[in-house]
Formats: sequence, structure tokens, C-alpha cells
Amino acid sequence: MQNNNDDLCPVPVGDGFMEDIPPDLDKIPLSSYHREIFEAKLRYLRDEYSLLQVARQKGMEEGRRLEKVDIARRLLERKKSLKMISEVTGLSKKEIIALVF
Repeated sequence: MQNNNDDLCPVPVGDGFMEDIPPDLDKIPLSSYHREIFEAKLRYLRDEYSLLQVARQKGMEEGRRLEKVDIARRLLERKKSLKMISEVTGLSKKEIIALVF
């Protein structure tokens, strides 16, 4: 007999789903087999959610860095000083010089 494990997990998957998980999951009446599957899926979903949060944060940081680089390039084109560009963007003078070459 083959089980469709996708039907065994009552946890909704979507934006904010981790916040919606009830704290008393141990009270859901499941057989030990189904509980094991449910808990494995829940661990998997939590791991995936955590990885997505980390990836989102890294993406946001990279986006902010690229914006600073873009601003620095535009200021360099306008012949602004390294000191001023560094103050505006937060990039080091070394990072700004590297954009020229």
C-alpha cells in the first residue's frame, strides 16, 4: 500500500506559514507512523523557510551593495572626490578606486 505523504501534512505552505503553526501540534491525533512523517515534513519546511530567509537577507544586502556601487560610479563620472563619494556611499576609497579599473 502506497501512502500519499503530501496529504498527511496539515501545515499550510505560503507566506507567513511558519507564524501560523499552532504551538500544540503534539495534540493532533496521528498514528506514530503518520506523526513521524508529519514531524519530518515540518522539520523540512522549517529548514526550507530558514534557508529562504537567509537567501532573502543576502539578496537584500547584495542589492544595497550594488546600489552603492552604482551611485559611486555615477559620482565618479561627475568627477566628485573620493572622500565625498566614500562619505555618500559608505564604500571605502579602495573599493571606489577598484571601480575605475
